[in-house]
Amino acid sequence: MRQLADGEAVAFAPGARPHRVVVLGNGMVSARFVDNLARLTTRARVEITVLGEESVPAYNRLLLAEVVGGTVDPASLTLPAAPGGVAVHLGRLAVSIDRVNRTVEDADGVRHRYDTLVLATGAAARVPTLASPDGWNGKLPVHTLRTLDDCRRLLRAGRGATRAVIMGGGLLGIEAASGLRARGIEVTVVHAGDHMLDRQLDPISGDVARRAMADLGIALITGATVRGLLLDGVGAVRGVELSDRSKLDADLVLVTAGVIPRVELARASGLAVDRGIVVGEDLRSPDDPRIAAIGDCAQPPSGCPGLLAPGWEQAEQLAAALASRLQGSSTQPATGTPPRPAKASPPAGDVVRLKADGLDIVRLGRMPDDDRSRVISLVDRHGRRSLRVAIEADRIVGAVLVGAGAVAAQLTIAFERGTPVPADPAVLLLGGASSWMTSREEDTDTVCNCNQVTRGDIITACAAGAHTVEEIACATRATTGCGGCIGAVKGLLARAAATGPVPALAAAAKP
Repeated sequence: MRQLADGEAVAFAPGARPHRVVVLGNGMVSARFVDNLARLTTRARVEITVLGEESVPAYNRLLLAEVVGGTVDPASLTLPAAPGGVAVHLGRLAVSIDRVNRTVEDADGVRHRYDTLVLATGAAARVPTLASPDGWNGKLPVHTLRTLDDCRRLLRAGRGATRAVIMGGGLLGIEAASGLRARGIEVTVVHAGDHMLDRQLDPISGDVARRAMADLGIALITGATVRGLLLDGVGAVRGVELSDRSKLDADLVLVTAGVIPRVELARASGLAVDRGIVVGEDLRSPDDPRIAAIGDCAQPPSGCPGLLAPGWEQAEQLAAALASRLQGSSTQPATGTPPRPAKASPPAGDVVRLKADGLDIVRLGRMPDDDRSRVISLVDRHGRRSLRVAIEADRIVGAVLVGAGAVAAQLTIAFERGTPVPADPAVLLLGGASSWMTSREEDTDTVCNCNQVTRGDIITACAAGAHTVEEIACATRATTGCGGCIGAVKGLLARAAATGPVPALAAAAKP
C-alpha cells in the first residue's frame, strides 16, 4: 500500500464533495471531538458520521458509581446532543476496517466510506484471570462498571444481594463500595496495594481514609487479590478465595481493576498497536495518516494515561488541526455557534475529588517527593482528618486532604487562584484560611474543574437564557466531566432564579 503524506490525508479541493469523517465510538471523548469539529466547519466541507456500539446517546460514564448509590438518575447522565447535521448511529458496532477502499463495515453489513477515520473506541474493564471450581466452563459471574448496561446489570444483581466483594481500591472501587453500602449491602474491598487510593493518597492519609470508610461499614483488605470464585451448584457466587487462600462470603463480585484499551479493530486492519493504538504527536497512525485515534484507545508518545482530561485535549487538538486544513488554515468557525473559548491552563496537576457519600477526600496538584518544597501536615486519626499541603514560592502546589470539609474547599480555591499563602501557613490547616483569603465569591472562581468553567461563565449563560443544568451544560460544558460541580451549578441557578443574574453580566449578554 502506498504511504500517504500527512497533508494528503485530509486534502480538500474547493467545490469538491464534503470531507467524510467517520468516528468509531460514541463516548465522552468522541462527543467532544464531534462537537468541536462541527462548530469549526460547515456541512459543505465536512460530513460527520458516528458509529456508537451502545444503543443509548452519549453519556457521562464518570457518574455511574453515583447511579449505583442512588444519588444520580441514569437519565441525567446524557450529554448534550451532537450538533445538527451530524449522523449518529446508535447500536452500530463496527466490525472491520478496509484501508484500501477506505470503508468501515458495521455489524448490520453497512459500509461507511471515510476520508478521515477517527478511532475513539475507548477501553474495556480489565478482568483478571480467576480460578473456578473444577469442571466449570461457563462465564464467571462477576460484574464490571464501565457502561450504562453494566450499571443496570449490577443494580439488578444487587436487589437480592447481601454481601459484595469489590476487587480494587481505586477511585471507582471506593465510589462503588459507597454506593452498594448505601443500598444496605455489606461490602468488602480487596486491594492489592498497601493502602486504598494509593495513586492519590500517601500511607498516612490512606490509613485515615480507611478508618473513615470503616465508620461507614465498608471493610478493606489490602496487600491481597482475589484468586478465585466459590460457586454453588447452579453457578451463582457464594464467596471468593483470596491470594492467601483465605475465603470471604459473597453473593456479588464487582471488578474495578483498571481498563484495557480497545484495539481489536486497529490490530486487525494492520495498524501498529502496543498497549494502545500507536499514534504520533498529531494523533494519526504512522501506518496510515488517514486514521487517527483519541482517548483511552490511543497511545501517543506520552503514553496511555487512561484519564478523561487528556482525551478531551486530544479531541480538541485533532478537531482543530483537521478543521484548519479544511478551512484553508483558518481556525475560525465557518458558521453557527462558535466553539467555546479555551480557558487559561489550570495549575500544575489536577483536582481530584472522591464522589462517595460520607468520604471527604480531595487531592490537589502534585505532592513533591523531595525536600525542596515546604510541606505542612495535620493528622487526627480520632477525628478522621488528615491534611498535607505542599508550598513552593508562597503558593500551594499540592495537597492531600481527608475529612477536611470547608478547609478543603478554601484550599482548592486558593490552589486554583494561585493565592499567596499567609506568613505562617499552619493556619491553613486550622480553619484559619477564611481570615487570610477573602470569602467573597469572584467571577473568576472555577466551578467546573474538568472544563475550566468559572462562576462568571455560568452567570453569563444564565443571563443569556440557560435556566437548567442541561442548558448550562450545552452552553458551557459544566457538569459534563466528573460531575462534582453539579451541586454548585444548581446553587448558582437557584440564586439566579431568586435574585436575577448579576446586572453587569446580564447587560453584557444582551445582543
